[in-house]
Amino acid sequence: AKANQEALDKEAQRQAAKAVEQAQRAALTELLQELAAQARISPKTQWRELADDEAVAGDKRFADMFAQSKSRTQSVVEDFVKDVHAKYKADRAVLKEAYKAMPKSPATPTDMSTCTPEELQALKQALVASHASLAAMKAAHMDWFVAELVATALEEKEKRERRRARQLRELKKLLQKYISRGKITAESDFEAATQACGERTAWKEALNPVPAEQRPAVYAKALGEVGKLSPTSPRSEEEDKKGDDDKKKDKKDRKDDKRDSPSRDRERRSRSPAADKKRRSRSPAGDKKRRSRSRRSRSRSLRRDRSASRRRRDGSLSRRKDRSRSRKRDRSVSLRRRDRSVSRRRDRDRSVSRKRDRRSRSRSASPKRRKEARRSRDRSR
Repeated sequence: AKANQEALDKEAQRQAAKAVEQAQRAALTELLQELAAQARISPKTQWRELADDEAVAGDKRFADMFAQSKSRTQSVVEDFVKDVHAKYKADRAVLKEAYKAMPKSPATPTDMSTCTPEELQALKQALVASHASLAAMKAAHMDWFVAELVATALEEKEKRERRRARQLRELKKLLQKYISRGKITAESDFEAATQACGERTAWKEALNPVPAEQRPAVYAKALGEVGKLSPTSPRSEEEDKKGDDDKKKDKKDRKDDKRDSPSRDRERRSRSPAADKKRRSRSPAGDKKRRSRSRRSRSRSLRRDRSASRRRRDGSLSRRKDRSRSRKRDRSVSLRRRDRSVSRRRDRDRSVSRKRDRRSRSRSASPKRRKEARRSRDRSR
């Protein structure tokens, strides 16, 4: 009876703790819904952002759940954010289609990176007017979508600026190299430089996107800054670090440009595998890459074969050792068995001889045997 009472008490305590935890979860979910209604929770909100927010961390509903279990609090927050992201993802597809199909008017902003709040509000209204189902959509989802458009536009703008800065740096390096080789001078005009450098890729990338009337000014500015590229000019640590960061970003931008190039897409679609293989086979660069690839493949296969032979050799040695141990073990077992059989045979022979001796002694000791023995001795006499 005492054991049953203890089990009932433990079950009651467990049920009470479970009820307290469910109440705390419900209170925390209510708090998160309030934060989402205030647009303080987005699909990209991180758990640590809420935990570090003094207003949220000071709320009793959050503090009680956090004091009970930090991991459970984090799980509730992340599940809520995941649910918010799933709902926004469904609405985002509709918003994206509506934005693509929205008729462009003079009032429609062309560069989202420079839009004012009034222009963004006008864009939202135009979206709702162009698609009737967007009127019932949450305003927060519309705000997040427009914020994504602005962030994408800012990223593209920054990428264009980095690309333009890289093109101007390459133009300055080209001018410096041609000046050092004597093909142009520091006083050469735009026409002379065009005749000397016009076919170079750095020249085309830097000046072709610029209107024709602005190219001499761009050239003059680049020529005036050529002296800054001198290797003897000192550079600070910040400039070195900035230069390394620019190189990394330039490399990433080149990869993106190469991947997103329309001409590359057309070439990829138009070329058949057979034509691509034929083109590579006729290209010296393709031959060089193929030879290098074959050398690497041979070296890898050679290393693989060596390691495999080493493993086989080690395995054969271990197998030989195992066989030797097995033979020794079998030999010792057979010797022990033979010894046991010999000892058993010897013991059996001894027992038989003992029985025979006992019988003979018993016969010789009987009166009848003694009488017969006397008679035989008398006859012999």
